[in-house]
Amino acid sequence: MNKEGVFEWSPYKGGEKNLLVAKKALFFCFLLAVFFFPFGQMFRVILPLISMPLLFFIYYADWKNSTLNNLPLKWVLFVFFISLCVQLVFSKWLATSWKVVYPNIFKGFILFFIAMESVRSEKALKILLCVFLGSFFLTGLDGVWQAIFGMDYLKNISSSYDYRLTGPFGTYRVGNYMAIIGLPACGACLLLPFKSKFFRVFVSTFLLFPGFFLFVGAFTRIGYFGFLLGAYMLWAFILTNFSWKKVLLPLMLGVSFIGFFEFFNVSTRKIFTDPRFLLWKQAIEVGKENIFFGTGSGTFAKSLECIGGVKSVQIPFGHPHNIYIQFFIDGGLVGLGVFLITILTITIWSGVRIRRGVQQEKELSQERGYWRLISFLWGGWISYLGTGLGGHDFYRTWWFSIAAIILGSLLSFCLWGLKQKNT
Repeated sequence: MNKEGVFEWSPYKGGEKNLLVAKKALFFCFLLAVFFFPFGQMFRVILPLISMPLLFFIYYADWKNSTLNNLPLKWVLFVFFISLCVQLVFSKWLATSWKVVYPNIFKGFILFFIAMESVRSEKALKILLCVFLGSFFLTGLDGVWQAIFGMDYLKNISSSYDYRLTGPFGTYRVGNYMAIIGLPACGACLLLPFKSKFFRVFVSTFLLFPGFFLFVGAFTRIGYFGFLLGAYMLWAFILTNFSWKKVLLPLMLGVSFIGFFEFFNVSTRKIFTDPRFLLWKQAIEVGKENIFFGTGSGTFAKSLECIGGVKSVQIPFGHPHNIYIQFFIDGGLVGLGVFLITILTITIWSGVRIRRGVQQEKELSQERGYWRLISFLWGGWISYLGTGLGGHDFYRTWWFSIAAIILGSLLSFCLWGLKQKNT
């Protein structure tokens, strides 16, 4: 209680040393979770669970100075989480929804908060980007080994998907993972200490080549799209001055060259005969049946059965392979609206701050400045949103988890970078 008799959640008294140890331990566990993320379920399960007590202690001991408490967007996030809870609790098939959502509570949602409270300094930013690069490099190296010897080195997994590489993931969806962390890995190359431009380019190529080899060899079309979208948005709206020519350029190039990418599994014929189009059409019809509030979390397959949806689609239809249509089905127009407002608010809020910071760093000739480094995390976030257009279930745990890591880190760095600037 303060003097006016109003309750205040004040910092933990007499335990500053314990708080510092908890923060360092949380940061260390978070880095391990990021680095070992692609190498097995054990790391994705154990490390968040180990981090949870540390996170709760930090909130108890120093809530006033936590990222969550200081974040201007916390009410937007609160409304979004409430929307997800409503979609779960009022689902028409509660057991189905709970089965879909539950694995993400301790492997996905919690990682968002862990990320927010783990990183908030320029030193932490540089370390995190280097960890992304290390994971990108080793995962890619495993993919190179698989391409040469037919089996990946870590798990002895063969590339059994029509010669599509899988790396340690065991599935070609590894291409989507590499698409999301690819830009943060590229950002780490700005930290190379070489003064010679030749050596910087040579070492950067050496470090990035294995990861991009696996990324390309996985032949995930939506992964290609997501990475290119993130890279384009980063280049056009953050790192360079905006112009309408930059908006028209990718459209012109896409129309001109799309027919030349048959080798990369993205030819015009394959795009327009992709069974996803039929699936999306059916998914929209499903959403119209409960247009305002939806049928509940992860209930697309159940809803499709109820309306007698097509069975000729040659891809699994447990979900509509588009997270935006999925939110229309799960939460109706209300749920979709909340989701779109949330991601647009986050993207614009962080993008505007990063762009301003990058422009100021340009004026000071800081090529490796704080905001420029953060911009590559923003690009990773855009890549995630891009891959969500055609390849995933929102509640696919590993995909949700890597997005939580990227987003939590991005929001924390934007918040504390802005506060450091104003102090």
